[in-house]
Amino acid sequence: PLTEETHHLFDETFFACLHNAGFINVGRGATVEETALVGALENRNVRLAVLDVFEEEPLPPHSPLWVHPNVIITPHIAALTSAEDAAQSILGTLDRIETGEPLANAVDVSRQY
Repeated sequence: PLTEETHHLFDETFFACLHNAGFINVGRGATVEETALVGALENRNVRLAVLDVFEEEPLPPHSPLWVHPNVIITPHIAALTSAEDAAQSILGTLDRIETGEPLANAVDVSRQY
């Protein structure tokens, strides 16, 4: 999850620990400090980055990630939800509301997720 503690978790210090690594982000865009990632790509700490999420979405046209030869960008499609699964989730939530049961996957504001 994106919280105060995970914001820019993947920063220059993190990338400096890598050597010729692959990096995939399909979670939360703001967990990655994008300028640090670009630096890691340039100095080969990261040899390939596959990115599905970004701190700012859509990714700005001027971002160096668009043109970097070692970056693969996908359009926020890391996980697909079938119509059947979505319907079952909605129906389950409605059932819990009607019966007064606690909601599944409820956000705990005190934990920021």
